[in-house]
Amino acid sequence: MTIVFLNGSLHAGAYTIFRIDLGLSNMPQSLAQIHLHLVFSTKERRPFLVDLPFRTRVHQYLMATCTNLDCPPITAGGAADHVHILCHLGRTISVADLIRDLKRESSKWIKTELPGARDFHWQL
Repeated sequence: MTIVFLNGSLHAGAYTIFRIDLGLSNMPQSLAQIHLHLVFSTKERRPFLVDLPFRTRVHQYLMATCTNLDCPPITAGGAADHVHILCHLGRTISVADLIRDLKRESSKWIKTELPGARDFHWQL
């Protein structure tokens, strides 16, 4: 397969053609890259994530969970009552399953790591 780039102006008669040979006779599969911006809040918007060092750990845990689900994370952030996650959608998981697993795993982890968070839940 050869990719051809045209640089310059055809109208002015001054242009350069660049050719790149990829050494491929055909492409073996389609390529799709889907980025997701997920936002979900704590139940009743309760400010469970007030402590900044703990909130940072929650963001790190969510990114690690994305990695474990084959959805490479780009970044995570948020406030005391909600989180934002930017990640790539993996080829083998639906958006609904990704959110379900992120909420389930992080809820279990938060309940074990944060004193007094026995009743922590993400908003449905």
